Amino acid sequence: MEVKDFLHNTPLHLAASKNYVSLAKLLIEKYPSMLLGANGQGELPIQTAIRHGQDDVAAFLIRRMDHRRSVHIYIWILPNLSLFKVWL
Repeated sequence: MEVKDFLHNTPLHLAASKNYVSLAKLLIEKYPSMLLGANGQGELPIQTAIRHGQDDVAAFLIRRMDHRRSVHIYIWILPNLSLFKVWL
């Protein structure tokens, strides 16, 4: 599925930014490639969820990712910790 908004966010990026876990589940079941699709900023949906502080959908997306790819998310988080000042 190649539907994107003007910022090149997929429907999964939008679901991730709003913490819509049920929608994320539906989208991944129908379009599994969305899980690893980057938006215009080069972010994966999991990164969008983390940046927006959406813990529930972030946890769901991490569980659905291949464990070898999810390691890269933690590598991305470390240099971007300033995004998480609200959480700390």
